[in-house]
Amino acid sequence: MNHSEYDQNKQLLVTLFTGDIELTEVLSYIQSIGLNMDYSRNINILIDARESKSLYSIKGVTEISKVSKKAFQHYTGARLAIIESNPIETVLSIIYQKITKPTNYTFKIFSTKEAALRWLSK
Repeated sequence: MNHSEYDQNKQLLVTLFTGDIELTEVLSYIQSIGLNMDYSRNINILIDARESKSLYSIKGVTEISKVSKKAFQHYTGARLAIIESNPIETVLSIIYQKITKPTNYTFKIFSTKEAALRWLSK
């Protein structure tokens, strides 16, 4: 399950993922970002995934990469910070980072919310 809140003033989308996360949920989430014209075209995104477990494999990460590239093509720039606490989830995020190689957004992995927010506020 995920819950998102957008702060227009900070141009910050904060999303909390909890519980078991299916690939379809992640894909829908990314597609919704690409389709939402209310978000700043230069957005910061904070995903807190510390309380979630991904129910997809590396093949799913490849699909997430494809959908992300398409969704973020509508943005002039974006910075995405993901907070992970589980080693397996962190590895999936690293694989995503390596295969996606985004051109118009930056993606970093963090272990604390404070560090992620600090990076997003720079």
